[in-house]
Amino acid sequence: MARIQEFNQLTMCPLCQSDLKPWQVSPSRYKLSHCSRCQLVLQNPPIEDPELYSGAYFGVEEDDLASTSFFEMKKWSFGKMIVPVLNKVSLEGGSRILDVGCGMGPLLDVLSSKGFEVFGLEIGKKSWEFANRRHPNHVFQGFLCDTPFHDDFFDLITMYDVIEHMQDPIGAMHQARRLLKPGGWVYLLTPNIFSINSRLFGQHWYQYKPNEHLFYFSPTSLDLLLRRCRFDEVTIQAAGVYTDLARISHPRVASSPLLAKLLSVFRNIRVSFRVWVPSGHVCAFGRKEY
Repeated sequence: MARIQEFNQLTMCPLCQSDLKPWQVSPSRYKLSHCSRCQLVLQNPPIEDPELYSGAYFGVEEDDLASTSFFEMKKWSFGKMIVPVLNKVSLEGGSRILDVGCGMGPLLDVLSSKGFEVFGLEIGKKSWEFANRRHPNHVFQGFLCDTPFHDDFFDLITMYDVIEHMQDPIGAMHQARRLLKPGGWVYLLTPNIFSINSRLFGQHWYQYKPNEHLFYFSPTSLDLLLRRCRFDEVTIQAAGVYTDLARISHPRVASSPLLAKLLSVFRNIRVSFRVWVPSGHVCAFGRKEY
């Protein structure tokens, strides 16, 4: 995950160089800018909270019972969500896969059980410790620009709910392309700023997270991001997620008080209710041709 070193107010869109204007739907505590040409929305300037990832980011890492339950739920979720990705990219057994922002490593477990050589990258200290215990010497703490891998190393790089956290998504995607073998794929999943969900919730959209979600993509801007970083065979699709409704109501996830209240019943009765949710995400595939 590439990091911007200077935090100046941006006046031009980093993707298409058009003028930025205030995003009128922004919550009062959150200063966002919008490019009307490519539909990119960003926190301006894109400054993250340096303490955000220093502790228990998911809110469960320091509780053995809660962390195990959460991890198993995420394994189930990724076991579902990775199927169409693998069907698309058609990898052979033993292919190398890097999961950027791997969290506690549930996707690494799923992929390793399918015969792939897996690697993870995570900036959160507690999450990295958990993942590293399960996959020693294959999970690295830090940013994409700091990885120890040489060029043309991976067959697939995945980024689930990660690109919106990056202070320099363009630089990060250039790094991802460098690390991919010719013919390798990148897969991204991120909240869609122009989804029905975001329009329905308006200023109370649960994906508005100051100093955490720095960039918001639409299908148009996500397509432009990949093409600008020289990816080919770009495919953009609407996407949802598999999750537990009790998890959505967790204060760490439901930044919208309204959403947390509506779903609190699942958390209060302590019942697992695993479903596919039309979460308003957008996903993208891109291939490195040479």
